[in-house]
Amino acid sequence: MQAWIRTIFILTVGCASLGAAAAVIQNQGKLTAQLQRKAARLAAQEDFLVARAVCLNDTETSQDECRAEALDALEEEYELIDEQFAARLDVLSLIGQGPYDPEIEPEDFSANITSTFFPLVVGRTLVYEKVTPEGIEHVEVTTTNVTRLIDEIECREVRDTASFNGVVEEDTLDWYAQHANGDVWYMGELSQNFGEDGLLESLDGSWRSDVEGAKPGVLMLAAPSPGAAHRQEYFLGEAEDMSRVIGVDRTVSVPAGVFQHCLETEEWSPLEPGHFERKFWAPGVGLVLAVSGTSGAREELVAIQDL
Repeated sequence: MQAWIRTIFILTVGCASLGAAAAVIQNQGKLTAQLQRKAARLAAQEDFLVARAVCLNDTETSQDECRAEALDALEEEYELIDEQFAARLDVLSLIGQGPYDPEIEPEDFSANITSTFFPLVVGRTLVYEKVTPEGIEHVEVTTTNVTRLIDEIECREVRDTASFNGVVEEDTLDWYAQHANGDVWYMGELSQNFGEDGLLESLDGSWRSDVEGAKPGVLMLAAPSPGAAHRQEYFLGEAEDMSRVIGVDRTVSVPAGVFQHCLETEEWSPLEPGHFERKFWAPGVGLVLAVSGTSGAREELVAIQDL
């Protein structure tokens, strides 16, 4: 092969390789969703096989009935997995197809959270209640004087305790840090879920930035504008909450008072397709109202307690 032909060949192949690499980067989000769907299906198949093994030792249920129940559970799980995949693609249409890998520089962050719509006042407890046909959910969110080093960033620790009809169901520690530009970043959570007997059932939903691939997200933008969408957290398959700004200058009335100039956001997760909440954030206070988009149930601020 003549030298000049060889040179053209190398340049052509090189350009093609670069183009392929660029295409992969631009489609990183979709590839991630596809791999997660495949992994979830394999996990569902594993659960099905375990259920079938259990059937073999269930002498009180017919093998045909037990097998049918296991198969129904598998089909339902497949349906959910496909819905989650579609929901992840919808997210990518909002934020782009590229990889999600925010640059985090510890020196740019502070545990002092002074955000207009998400101020964290040490010693303050925000008390919420939601009335349902089954009973009353009571939530207390307290900003502590504790800070934690998460991914080399000093974060403010907030304790969120939820009880239903007087029984504690969830006790969570959340960690936040504010960027120099005013954005409040969500750096992780330890979520303890309890059963009716008061015993710890799981840590589902827990994650921490830079552990097992988990990445932080923005809980509150410094200057929210209608239409702006962003990830609030990112631990694939466990924590994938999203937020989008719906409007500004809303007026909200709840038991704790009437709040003006509120920010309205919509929050959802691909892990729960079809479910979403509208949230309203008051200046100088934070969250004052959350309304379920499916049931219409209202979680309202009922009290602000300062030490």
